[in-house]
Amino acid sequence: MATYEFRLPDIGEGLHEATVLEWYVDPDGTVTEDEPLCDVETEKAVVEIPVPCDGTVTDLRVDAGGRVEVGDVIAVFETDEVPTGETDGSEATTDPPADTPVPGANGGGQTHSTTERVVAMPSTRRYARRHDVDITAIDTEHGRVTRNDIDRVRTDTGRDSSTRKAIRHPTTEVTPHSVEDPAGPTTREPLTGVRKRISERMVESKTIVPHVSSGYESDAGAFLAVKNRLDERYDTDVGHTALLMKAVVPALEAHPVMNAAVDDRADELVKKEFYNIGFATDTDDGLVVPVVDDVDEKSIVEVARTVRRHAEAAREGTLAPSALRGGTFTVSNLGGYDEYGRYGTPIINYPQVAILALGPITNRPVAINDSDIGVRKRMTTSLSFDHRVVDGTDATEFMTTLLSLLEDRDELLLTVTP
Repeated sequence: MATYEFRLPDIGEGLHEATVLEWYVDPDGTVTEDEPLCDVETEKAVVEIPVPCDGTVTDLRVDAGGRVEVGDVIAVFETDEVPTGETDGSEATTDPPADTPVPGANGGGQTHSTTERVVAMPSTRRYARRHDVDITAIDTEHGRVTRNDIDRVRTDTGRDSSTRKAIRHPTTEVTPHSVEDPAGPTTREPLTGVRKRISERMVESKTIVPHVSSGYESDAGAFLAVKNRLDERYDTDVGHTALLMKAVVPALEAHPVMNAAVDDRADELVKKEFYNIGFATDTDDGLVVPVVDDVDEKSIVEVARTVRRHAEAAREGTLAPSALRGGTFTVSNLGGYDEYGRYGTPIINYPQVAILALGPITNRPVAINDSDIGVRKRMTTSLSFDHRVVDGTDATEFMTTLLSLLEDRDELLLTVTP
């Protein structure tokens, strides 16, 4: 047997530290290579770290909630076969002689095998903890515990014995970390991980970039007609976001200053000759912006599928860090969330120079001619741009190109389909 010190591997994206969210193994427990070891949260995503080898866990060096840096020892294993080709600085030492007792060799703790482990996404585990539900007591027919399973346990009025087991009953009352001030009670919640990074990025953007926002209203009839036609043709829900992403490309091609980034160190405007469009996605941990690469080269169906896949991964906390980089322009679809608003002032995803928000599509009265008023489907859009490099004329011409396309059914259909 050998002692193997496992160090936090390089998790990419230039990130050097992370927070351990949850351990899936116990000290003295038997583990199998590639089963989940722990979840760590970086500034950009939640990453599941797998067990590096078969063996026994002898020590967990970091408590849940603790911060670690790449290269720090996070767990120690006793193993017959030390992993080879390690690049994270993990180390192995040989065992003492056979007659020397090995700590934990007789198994003082509980053993967890791969077959006994409950399969659930990290965000599902967090959701269960928030609602005091024990996922190990949930019976599921599809092999993976989902939020629906947790909600079923919470709302099951009959509650058989297995359901009652899944509801945790704390023996002590949990008191939130709070302080009192003269104005009344308050509760403090630390900004960590993804939420902290969002906060930093928002402040960075608003501090560096002189934002200007403009609101627009246009006819939505052609946009909706094309979406419905594509839905029928491809037997899928294309979605407003994917259709807008495809439509925005020719407008960016016609106005390259909008598909650019500011290099503040070099005092240069970098105009991008590729079209990687980001889309804002709401998650339990805050707003993230996955990126669909090469939107100009993908079909509308490919874009729609990628949007759905990235959005689901973002909400589950499994989105790869690589899916968050390389964006050249960002869109945000607020229509599904904002029933009453019309316009917004979206914050630019710095160092990009612009962001476009789509508002709700609603019935509104419009002038048909000098004397008649009718009701039409109308859509609102809001554009924020970096006034250091984008003039008001640039923004107006860009939106004129885009909205003219969105109002022309034949041209829009021709643009977004092969």
